[in-house]
Amino acid sequence: MQVLGIGWAFTAITLIALGLAFLVAELISDEPECFAPAAVFFLIIGTALWFMVVPLVWPITPLWVPGLSLVLVMVTALASSFSLFMMYKIIQLKRQPPKNIDFLGATGRAIDSLEPGQKGYIQYHGEYWQAQTVGGRIAAGQSVRICGKEGLLLLVEPEKLPRN
Repeated sequence: MQVLGIGWAFTAITLIALGLAFLVAELISDEPECFAPAAVFFLIIGTALWFMVVPLVWPITPLWVPGLSLVLVMVTALASSFSLFMMYKIIQLKRQPPKNIDFLGATGRAIDSLEPGQKGYIQYHGEYWQAQTVGGRIAAGQSVRICGKEGLLLLVEPEKLPRN
């Protein structure tokens, strides 16, 4: 195996920094699993290059090299493990069939007061849904019955209480 010089040490550090940047980009990205493979790749290649560099020509004390190498390996192992775990969970989540919720006839609670033809929010199963009334006026806090759905918009009407 050929031992590399100081220029490769900076290349290794740059690749590791690039891998960490891809990991951060994966965390803030809207589209999952697009940056994690690149993060793992750059972290592993950068760490492998790090151990091929001659430590005698580094601008740091040779006593710091083992500790710095250990920190580098730990950061690479943790970041790569985290990235691989994220990719595994995302793939697992994408393989699940979509869940259909039966809305028709269900009841919820109005968060906003709804006027005919206007949109507002209702609470159904602990979630806020945008809704539009097709019946009469609905006051905030009033129970509503879901009578239809258009995309993510629920069509609601005031719940009629049973007469005794």
